[in-house]
Amino acid sequence: MTLQQDIEKKILANKNDELRNLLFEFINDVDEKKISVQKLKIKVLQDVREIVLDEIGG
Repeated sequence: MTLQQDIEKKILANKNDELRNLLFEFINDVDEKKISVQKLKIKVLQDVREIVLDEIGG
């Protein structure tokens, strides 16, 4: 079981709806940040690739 699955299991077991909702929002925010970071990494690699190709071709 991954850490996220373990956290989700514990959240679902929690009877406090407000806390459960806050924790789910937190997990979603973390997932969104991970996706944003991945997109930035891809963009940087694409930019570096273009620079290298320009240098090789020029």
